[in-house]
Amino acid sequence: KPPVDALFDGVICVDVMEHVMPENVQETLQEVISFAERFVFFNIATVPARKKLFNKQNMHLTVESAEWWEERIKECERCSGLIIDVIYDDRIRKIKAER
Repeated sequence: KPPVDALFDGVICVDVMEHVMPENVQETLQEVISFAERFVFFNIATVPARKKLFNKQNMHLTVESAEWWEERIKECERCSGLIIDVIYDDRIRKIKAER
């Protein structure tokens, strides 16, 4: 994990967010976005995984629509002014965050 005050031109987060427990999604998004100075790129699955965890739970712990994810991203501080692109199951969308 980078130092708390580190900033990077861009942050790339691929195949991570769908594995985060729902109650931790907002905090995790906020942390990922907090390290970006110019852009953030996410690749987020919106469908269940083909594999299961040892306890038979789906590996994608948070399976939600693209719209649901976009609302969570827009709620994050520091979104305004960033370029945020997200790929959902082979569809790319740009998010305009107005804060």
